[in-house]
Amino acid sequence: MTKDQIHREDLRKNMMKNIIFRVYYQGIIDSEDIIRVFNEKFRECFKSFETTFYSKLELDFNNIDDVIDTLSIPRSEIQSQEIFRYTENTFGTDKLTFDINKYFSSLTIDCTNYVNIDPYLSFFADYLEFLYEHNEFLKIKKIALRKLGGDIYRSHESIYEDFESNLFKSDFEEYGYRPMQNRYEDILQSGVKEPIINIIRSYEFGTYKNENSEDAPAFQVLLDLEGYYPEYILEKIGFGKNQAEKTLKHINHNHLFNIFKLSVTENYLNKHSRNG
Repeated sequence: MTKDQIHREDLRKNMMKNIIFRVYYQGIIDSEDIIRVFNEKFRECFKSFETTFYSKLELDFNNIDDVIDTLSIPRSEIQSQEIFRYTENTFGTDKLTFDINKYFSSLTIDCTNYVNIDPYLSFFADYLEFLYEHNEFLKIKKIALRKLGGDIYRSHESIYEDFESNLFKSDFEEYGYRPMQNRYEDILQSGVKEPIINIIRSYEFGTYKNENSEDAPAFQVLLDLEGYYPEYILEKIGFGKNQAEKTLKHINHNHLFNIFKLSVTENYLNKHSRNG
């Protein structure tokens, strides 16, 4: 099948390793009140709960600088906020971590047995509607969906069996030079009321021990896709309580999947489709 003929539902497997839903907000006066009501509504979704604070590694993973810039609050304020963390999910096929604090919430999916995004998207949409219902002064500042994936390749040529060659185009390759490490980033938008899309792709040269215990070349390739609505676009589309699921589906189904299809080869899509 051609790329145009392959739809999201056709893929039986993909390269995603982590998926992250995030919402940044202002107007939550007492996060403990929210947790109490959350526990009543979503008590069947998770088996484990704890309170914690973000480590530096977690802050970096959660793109803390983006939170600071979006909400215009100091780093120390974010670091001082207690995190209400839910784990051991009872829905979906993957390992989830759901964090709530005063300024943002995030659902992180560790794709251990990934089938599709649908149950997680529905949960996060329900959660956004819940926030609206129980916070009179809630102001959504940003909604984002990020997907990270990739693989290890044993040769430079094998990368292009899965990825379109223009993703990693180097101006020096025609002169016989191959980069040892590379990173490319584009910020895209298809219309003034559409989400902003970040696509980052990178690869790094390394080695692994082959069957003869010899060092053999290897390339780690990463694809990082994020679609998000900042506050000014949310205002343009009139975002409100009853549009959470529609908005998240639009980011994922109409944009991130499209960029993913443009990034990988037709051969890859057919190899991992149900009809392939």
